[in-house]
Amino acid sequence: KTMGAILGSSIRSTAGTAVFNQVEQLRSLTKAWREGSGSLSDVQREVRKFTNQDLLTNARAFAHFLRLANVAESHHRVRMLSKQDDSATGSTVRALPDKPDSCGGAISSLLSSGAASASEIFEALSTQRTELILTAHPTEVNRKTLLNHTSAIQSLLAEADLHRSGGTKYSQMEVDSRLRSSISSVWQSDEVSRFKPTVQSEAHRGTLVVSSVLWRAVPSFLRKLDAEMVSALGPGMGLPLSAAPVAFGSWMGGDRDGNPNVTHNVTREVALANRITAGGLVMGDLGRLHEELSVTNASEEVAERVGGGTRE
Repeated sequence: KTMGAILGSSIRSTAGTAVFNQVEQLRSLTKAWREGSGSLSDVQREVRKFTNQDLLTNARAFAHFLRLANVAESHHRVRMLSKQDDSATGSTVRALPDKPDSCGGAISSLLSSGAASASEIFEALSTQRTELILTAHPTEVNRKTLLNHTSAIQSLLAEADLHRSGGTKYSQMEVDSRLRSSISSVWQSDEVSRFKPTVQSEAHRGTLVVSSVLWRAVPSFLRKLDAEMVSALGPGMGLPLSAAPVAFGSWMGGDRDGNPNVTHNVTREVALANRITAGGLVMGDLGRLHEELSVTNASEEVAERVGGGTRE
């Protein structure tokens, strides 16, 4: 509700009170229809009054309302899962929630029912491979600007939770101000590119989800899966470093479905661009790792591998 109110305030301040009232009227009618106290015909009569500009404005407003609702729902789910009490006793740590739709719940269910042994589960998780294919379909690609704003809003919601439980009034006010700024930026940003994309630029936008989300999310999940396997299956039965249960592929720049612009040279360019992006992400991680590994003493095994006199 808070984010919806902030978006409404942004609409009012940038598009005017009349536009805000129009959006609110349509929202009230659709809400009444959904709750059973109104009818679809009421919504239709209202929409028939709209000009083309009204249709565009209302469509943008509702699209952003839904975007923010998805962000809020995702944040609430994460918050509830983080508050979930550990189902195990003693010093056992559960990295994944013990829910039927979670790997943690699936492992527990298989063990408790006797459907699979610890070694069988370990073998399955160590050798399985799920490949997710990325696509550049125009209806599924978001601009980097909106991805960044959405990520910022998610981070601010998590920060707001921390400040509510132990922050100062100023820190809470500062987070609220940044949240209003981010939501206002979402409303005032163009959702679509106004230039016809090339195959290369379309592929670039499609892979933004890798650098903005997956590069951090997948390793985080794998660390949790590793801890869950050790907790549930026993010591020495964590996820092997050589295991890659989640992999990614891409049709972008190589899907020859009749598009004459997708040539072998274009595919080569896209593949090279993806390799450069991956190299940049790896180099960034290596740079941070180099700063963190400040210790100068090493075990005999490490010293032998890197050279006895090597310090950096």
